Amino acid sequence: MNRIMKKILLALVSLTIVFANVNLVAYATEGVNDSETSEAVSNTDNGTSLDNGNSADDEEAEDDEDDDEDDEDEIDVDDEDDEDDEPEDNSLISENVQPDTSTTASEQNTSTNLGQSDLNEPLDNAVPIIYHYEVEGDGKIVPGESFKLKFTVYNPAVVSKVGNIMITVNDSQNLIYPDYGNTNSLYIGYLEPLSYRDGEISLVASQNITDKDLKVNVVLSYTDNYRTENLHQLLVLLPVLKEGKLHVEKVDFPTAMRVGTNNRLSLTYRNNGLSTINDVVLHIKGEGIKNKDIAFGSVGSGTSITSDAYFEILNEGSHNILVNFTYFDNTGKNYETEQQTYSVEALNSDDSVSSDITKKEMHRTLINRYVTYGMLLISFLVLFMYYLNKNRAWRVNRSKKKGDNK
Repeated sequence: MNRIMKKILLALVSLTIVFANVNLVAYATEGVNDSETSEAVSNTDNGTSLDNGNSADDEEAEDDEDDDEDDEDEIDVDDEDDEDDEPEDNSLISENVQPDTSTTASEQNTSTNLGQSDLNEPLDNAVPIIYHYEVEGDGKIVPGESFKLKFTVYNPAVVSKVGNIMITVNDSQNLIYPDYGNTNSLYIGYLEPLSYRDGEISLVASQNITDKDLKVNVVLSYTDNYRTENLHQLLVLLPVLKEGKLHVEKVDFPTAMRVGTNNRLSLTYRNNGLSTINDVVLHIKGEGIKNKDIAFGSVGSGTSITSDAYFEILNEGSHNILVNFTYFDNTGKNYETEQQTYSVEALNSDDSVSSDITKKEMHRTLINRYVTYGMLLISFLVLFMYYLNKNRAWRVNRSKKKGDNK
């Protein structure tokens, strides 16, 4: 009877081991389907080791059955049962620990990603920067001429915006100043995180600039996320045009132009560059105009010259006269100024002369008339004085005769 009970107990232990192994395999399979790719690979490896453990448990169970048949001692059977329970507990512990390990790795990855994101966050507050600046056009300022200074402001913060951004440009030597109708400040306003904003300031370069580069102070003011006003003073460098540059300042035409004669043109021009310009030539042309090129030679740096030029108009009436210069800089490069158009009215020479004669005659007649009136007035005054003197003498003589008679 005891032998039969032992066999039944051994069979129950074997069924318990097999049922536990089946549950563990199902749990491992479900973990592989629900976890990420890296965790699936890890759980698959664990499942493989788990199967190996189950095979070992089956072999141990068979060995236990053989030992039970050979040994009829109840104490030995209990010892073997205890040995069979130990692998079951170890496999369960190993399988339960594995999901916790994968979860911890996922949390570590999440923590690492958050750390990388935190590297892009500002340590304290947003600080705008002048990302780029340039002089409009060829990138150089010309003494005596206006220019536009362009700025690009950038907010590198990820979460914080800045407000009341303003840029002010000044120079201690007053070598640059605002253009007429403008100021030396640029208001940007608010700037969102990771955004840019462009703006420009219209300025004039002084004719007294002699250096090849001009240092300018730029003040960047703004209000941060804590409503604190901040000022950043920067120093920027503006390149000055080294080559000579001709600038036409003034062109004057006479009020009356004559056909077939030389008409005078007065103009003022200046070399705003830092070097001498050579072979300066004035070009005058237009419909009904006898085209003419007039050479003025060289013009030194910062030199202003006023000259006269004469040209001939072929037909009477209204004409558009085109005027411009060509010249060479000190490197031999040829330049041409922009053409300027002027409208004039021309008259025939005879009409103009007769008109002048008529005006002179009218003027002379008027003068003669005034002279005649003046002489008549003087003659009247002389006759009147003569009459008064003669009348007075007659009265005196008459009085004397009366006195003698008495």
